[in-house]
Amino acid sequence: MRLRALLLAVLVAGCGDGAPAAPVEAPLAPADQAALALAVRAQQEGRAHEVPALLAGLLARVPPPVDAQYVAGEAAYTLGRHAEAVERLSDAVARKPSFQGSATTLGFAHYKLGRFAEAAAAFRAVLAVRPTAYKAHYGLGLVALADGRLDEARSALQAALELQPDYLKARFAWGRLLQDEGRLDEAAAALETVLVGWPSHDEALFRLAQVRQEQGRGAEAAALEQRRQQVYAVREELGALEATVRGGLDTPATWERVVRLQAALGEEEAAERALRDGLRRFPQAPELQALAAPDPARR
Repeated sequence: MRLRALLLAVLVAGCGDGAPAAPVEAPLAPADQAALALAVRAQQEGRAHEVPALLAGLLARVPPPVDAQYVAGEAAYTLGRHAEAVERLSDAVARKPSFQGSATTLGFAHYKLGRFAEAAAAFRAVLAVRPTAYKAHYGLGLVALADGRLDEARSALQAALELQPDYLKARFAWGRLLQDEGRLDEAAAALETVLVGWPSHDEALFRLAQVRQEQGRGAEAAALEQRRQQVYAVREELGALEATVRGGLDTPATWERVVRLQAALGEEEAAERALRDGLRRFPQAPELQALAAPDPARR
């Protein structure tokens, strides 16, 4: 809950962390605080598409309140609007330096736009404030991998994994690094670890299939590629269902299908979150209540 914790701390304590002085905004009115709290909750619960509407009044101001700008930037990144994320997050960090230590999303937004130098600078700025920010170390590893600087990638990814050994995104990047170095057995082990915790990671499936092919294990490679194609097809259907939800055309059957597809991918947390969201939208739907009922087989 990084975003929620950060904003709660900022809203309560202001900038009392030794950061450079910045212009102090007038406190938000109670209604504005309520809108901001709803937006933070929506972002944290995987409903980033609701954030722009929740913050519309605040974002229309010139300039927007800095906390609203930050939350909107995080949501823009989640929604794939990377240029908007860069604009909003850069503005928020410039106006409220206490955001700097948690602004890893700014680095990832630059990275998604192919701006590797800017991404690296953003990650280093985070680490200058918070050296234990494992996502910033991971981001530096991604940039180094993209530039073919394998020694730098190794150092950054090792730092990320030492700080957070179960960070699967960094573990996957580590598998990529090992594959690029030709260390196939170690790469396979790293990628298999990723797939244990993240069964629907299509890139890990693709990479592992490549490794198995290079190892002369063609049947395993073919099975992995078939599994990857199945994951891709499920994700395509999920994307269409999520568009239905964003458009307000969802029904209980929409949510039931989302839950079942997430479960089929092995994404249990995502399935549970979808079930909670579906029940919030349609609390009396029998098909959703049935999914929420305790499973006797688990007793």
